[in-house]
Amino acid sequence: MSQISDARESAIVKGDALAIATNTGTALMELKWIGSGVAATVAVAAGGDISVTTDGSTADTTIVLPSGGTDGTIDVSDASVDTLGEVVDHFNASANWQARLTGGLRTWDSDNTFFTLVATANCCNDGGVKLYADPAVEYDGTNFCGCSLAITAGKFRKKNIIRKDDDDGGWINELWYIENNLTYASGTAYIDIYDVDDVAQTATLVERLAASATTVKYSFGNHLAMLEAVSKGNRLVVIPTNTAAFTAGYVTIAGKSWNPDYVEYD
Repeated sequence: MSQISDARESAIVKGDALAIATNTGTALMELKWIGSGVAATVAVAAGGDISVTTDGSTADTTIVLPSGGTDGTIDVSDASVDTLGEVVDHFNASANWQARLTGGLRTWDSDNTFFTLVATANCCNDGGVKLYADPAVEYDGTNFCGCSLAITAGKFRKKNIIRKDDDDGGWINELWYIENNLTYASGTAYIDIYDVDDVAQTATLVERLAASATTVKYSFGNHLAMLEAVSKGNRLVVIPTNTAAFTAGYVTIAGKSWNPDYVEYD
């Protein structure tokens, strides 16, 4: 075997408020097919309902809500899956799927939150499929999310790779810089930064930065002497939020995930 990675990873993440379907920001959730075959699909309908198949046409019968409904469909208006955490838990209870939150928080409403997605078999790839937020929808009944971004080392296990952990595990996540270029016609805007412990299932607001309709830059080397997650294994989630929908623009963040004990081998 030979070592193929070192102990540190840098991350520069950009999220576009109006082109969520194609942006390079952080998805709310990632979903991976771990069942048999490589033809399973994931789709998100208008309104945010998620439907999954085992082969491109056959609904997955391992995904069914306690209240019944349609096999292979997560009706996000159902009380059993009306938060992002409940959606993730429901998929992880199936032997066919692996799900995790990346830019989303467990307590967020899931109803009408996910951006539409045409049926895709990308869920069969090593990295799974990314499900983004709909910027035109209030994620908590009051506020809109222009885009959600995260500094996280978590990723699905790749084939033929030996890795000590698939989540943030013993990693340390650091936030160095935020550039806010989002615009909005009205409302009260902030950039909220959460420290998220996925083991304890908690999210703590550690910093709230005032935002405006003009470019705002925060260098944490000066502002906070670098913002580091409270504990090893916690991810940092940056959420531009406003009481009115965003009209244009993007947010860029920069940071690093590092673990001195991390090694990958081929």
